[in-house]
Amino acid sequence: LNEVVWKSSNDSIATVDGNGLVTIVSGGVVTITATTVIGGLSAKCVITVATDKTSLKKAIDDAESAGYIEQNYTKDSYAAYLAALNKAKEVYANDDASQSEIDTAATELVNAAAALVSYNRATKITIKQNGADAAKFISVKVPVYKTYTSQSVQLSYEYSPSDAMYESIVWSSDNDLVTVDQNGKVAPKENKACAAKITVTITDHFGNSISDYVYVAFANTPATGISLNESSLSGKPGETASLTASVEPKAKLGVGGANITDVIWTTSDPSVATVENGTVTFVDGGTAVITAYTKDGGHSAQCTVTVTVAKDELLSAINAAKAIDLSVRTEATANALRTAITEAESVYNNSSAKSEDIANAITALKNATDALEYLAGNYDKVNAAVDAFNKLDAAKYTEESYNAVKAAVNAVDYSLNITKQSEIDAMADRINEAIGNLVKVVTAKIKAVKDGVTVDEEKLFIYGIEPHTDGLESYLAAENGTLKIVATSHGQGTGTKIELYDEDDVLVKTYTLVIFGDVNGDGWYDATDATIVNCIIGGMFTKDQLGEAVWFAADCNHDGVIGEADSEMLQQAGVLLQQIDQGAKQTELETSSVYNEYIGLIDQNIESEKPDEKPNEDPAQQNWVITIFEQIFNLIKLLLAILK
Repeated sequence: LNEVVWKSSNDSIATVDGNGLVTIVSGGVVTITATTVIGGLSAKCVITVATDKTSLKKAIDDAESAGYIEQNYTKDSYAAYLAALNKAKEVYANDDASQSEIDTAATELVNAAAALVSYNRATKITIKQNGADAAKFISVKVPVYKTYTSQSVQLSYEYSPSDAMYESIVWSSDNDLVTVDQNGKVAPKENKACAAKITVTITDHFGNSISDYVYVAFANTPATGISLNESSLSGKPGETASLTASVEPKAKLGVGGANITDVIWTTSDPSVATVENGTVTFVDGGTAVITAYTKDGGHSAQCTVTVTVAKDELLSAINAAKAIDLSVRTEATANALRTAITEAESVYNNSSAKSEDIANAITALKNATDALEYLAGNYDKVNAAVDAFNKLDAAKYTEESYNAVKAAVNAVDYSLNITKQSEIDAMADRINEAIGNLVKVVTAKIKAVKDGVTVDEEKLFIYGIEPHTDGLESYLAAENGTLKIVATSHGQGTGTKIELYDEDDVLVKTYTLVIFGDVNGDGWYDATDATIVNCIIGGMFTKDQLGEAVWFAADCNHDGVIGEADSEMLQQAGVLLQQIDQGAKQTELETSSVYNEYIGLIDQNIESEKPDEKPNEDPAQQNWVITIFEQIFNLIKLLLAILK
């Protein structure tokens, strides 16, 4: 009662036994059906077995990459190949195709490709006469006692390769008065002189054809020659000229002339000149030969045609290119233009140059000119200036002055070429100028290291130094810098310069030493200084003559007036100085009571008060007799002191 019948829809893909055991045979899709014996009930199972299309894909790829072209093979073999290729593609695209179908399609395609038969196409056909190549012009002289229609010429043909395949071979005539049958027999159709171009054409099964031709003429009086009215012509493109051909023999008294006077016109180079019925058209630059052939017999005459193209535009382009200064251009682009110029000159000097050659030369010059590149500008000065900026220590300069240099550096444009060299150099100059205008942050300063010493930053004077000092190092020192002492010709006294340098050894300030009473700058105050003071009092010297430092030194008592009190103090000092060993060092004199009395006469310490800015600008009026006497007296003392 439970008996079931098993069945496979395609045993080539899978089989099934009586127990429902399925055995796979090959790829594809198969349906397994189970049907009950009693009742005919059924159930189905669709099984898809993976297929291998590798060989089919390879066959298709090989066929397509081979590039088989229809016209290279016989129609039947190519049609079979194309059908096999299309079937293979269909099977490859069909997901339900069985392995058997796949393998069969692959085999059929491979076999069809191998079975392609090459089409053996004719490459040449030649008209023959009497077993030999026929002459291009065949002239048949017809006796006057015979009719034209009784005459004929038998032609044949030969093609190569001899086993070439073709669809048809056809003879034809271009003149209805001359017939040619398909056996190659040429004959006049009417009883009169005539000539024709006889052509034989072989055509393959794809419509490709090749041919050969001859001219055949029948005449009682054949042509014997031809001449042209011109042997040479010249002109410019677009112009025309006429040629007239005369066929020999010419008729005399209306008889005896050639029966056929038709002329065939040809040109050796249609790109230079063309000809139609004797009208020559000048096409382009160059030389061509116009040939006139008699249709009867092929007698010929020639005319040489020279066509000259205007070259004014080319010459202008050459001259313009030559005028360019290539010394400021890159080597590659300059050489490209030089090459274009050389080639353009070659075209210009070529009498056969064509319009296209000239146009191309002009275009090449323009392109090479447009492609010219300038040499890069010389930035050596700029780079040197930028390097100098990079070495600066910003902390040493005021922010404003340093930023001015930085702005000049940031403004550098590195894209300029050599034609802008002046602008490039100007950028370097602006950087260097800004560097030159840098304002240093002054940290160096002079300071007093001994009580009583005063540094006047307004007038740049230094006060409080005792006379006959062994050195200024015990009185002054530099902070963040160094000092340099420049003594007067008499030593370290009034007028001595103290120069302050920063850490970079750059001069910051110059101070002047003022020792009150030391008017002559020798480091002492004595009668000599008194004499100078008296001369000042007497009006013999002015501040402009002596200088401001000396003028202040002459005001010994700091009262703002250079007067007798100052002179008297100096006279007293002079008396004491006579008792002091002036050759001894200051340190050796410090224990001397006379020396201490001497230096105590004039107070050098003005820390609490500074001398009048203009002492003794208007000295008090004195008795002029006394004044003159004192001046003479003091002058004598001065001279004696000098002599001493």
